[in-house]
Order: sequence, then C-alpha cells, then structure tokens
Amino acid sequence: MLSQLTHVFENINFPVFPLFFFILFLMLMFRIKMRQVDKNQVDDEDAFWERENAANNAKAVDPSSLSYIEVPADFLPLYLLEDEETKALSDALCDLSSKKILNLEGKSNTDLKMEYGVSNLDLLYECESNYDLLIKSLDGLATIYHENGRDDEALTLLEYAVGWGSDLKNTYYLLGLISCQKGDYGKVDDLIETASALPSLNKTSIINALNSL
Repeated sequence: MLSQLTHVFENINFPVFPLFFFILFLMLMFRIKMRQVDKNQVDDEDAFWERENAANNAKAVDPSSLSYIEVPADFLPLYLLEDEETKALSDALCDLSSKKILNLEGKSNTDLKMEYGVSNLDLLYECESNYDLLIKSLDGLATIYHENGRDDEALTLLEYAVGWGSDLKNTYYLLGLISCQKGDYGKVDDLIETASALPSLNKTSIINALNSL
C-alpha cells in the first residue's frame, strides 16, 4: 500500500508539500474560527439569561398608569354600508372602544417583563391581541369603503390606523393611493418617513409599496 501511495505522489505534477501545508493551514483557521463562534454563542447565551433573570425580577408597573389606545367609536365612520362585513367590522371597532389596547410591536417577551413586570404579562397579551384586531378592522373597513367610493371615510380610518402605529402594508398603500388620487402627493413621502421608523419587519415591504406609487 505504501509503495502504491509513493507511486501516486511521484506521478503528481504539482508540489505536494505546499498543498499539504495550505490544507493544514485552512483546517487550523477553521478550527480557530469555530472556537470563536462557540465563545460568542456562550457569551450571547450568558447575556440573554442575565437579562432574562433581571426581567423576571423587574418591578411591576401599575396597569392603570399605562397609556392605552382609546378608540373614539362615536367619531369613527361606522355602519355606512348595510353588508354583513361592514357591520361585523363596525361592531368590532365599537367593542374595542371599551377594551384595553397597547401597541407592543417590536417588544420581545423579555422586553415586556423588563418594562412592565411579570405580573402584567397576561394583561399585555390581551392588549396586544386587541391591538391586532384594531388595526385589521380599520384596514378592512377602509378597504370596503374605498371599493364603494367612500374615500373620505376610508381616509379617516386609515389615518387613525397609521397614527396608532399600524404596520399593515395595505393600510399604508391604500392611504397613499387615495391621497395621490386627491392630489396630495406629498402624503406618500410623509408615509415613507413614518414607515421607516416602524419597529417592524414589514417596513421594507411597506416602503416598497409606497415607492411604487
């Protein structure tokens, strides 16, 4: 076997030893890199658990002191059409006017515990669920109004949604589209600026949609 390997190397036309050391060097660098990656992972895990421990022991805030979103159902353009979907969305928005709502977009579970305290988590989950329903209901009702020629009412709903931090692409696009149709082209630039500050993964798609206008 050894003689056969010797014969193979004797017939190779390129220098074997430089190649051997080059491969050895690459293996060494790869091993060093993997050790660095492992160390960084350990450091990240240590930092995470340290912060998680601090969050679990954070002082709870008084829920009554939170700045909840107030839905002005009496001033929203609701029930303007007689179809079932309009009624359902209008009912949802009316119901939300008596619920606690918070926009918690971009906050992790650890962030919530750190900022509000562990004892408030159930309340925060409820507030977040109500918020999701709020922006989806506003968007859905505005879309129906737009499709039925009620753009002024659609604009009102969309403005509320954006003002409350919505990250729905359709909300921004529809608001920009109606504004352009009314000659307010500068509104698109304002919406792009607003979208750029969103703590949401959707902001790139929102900006791209607005740029298409």
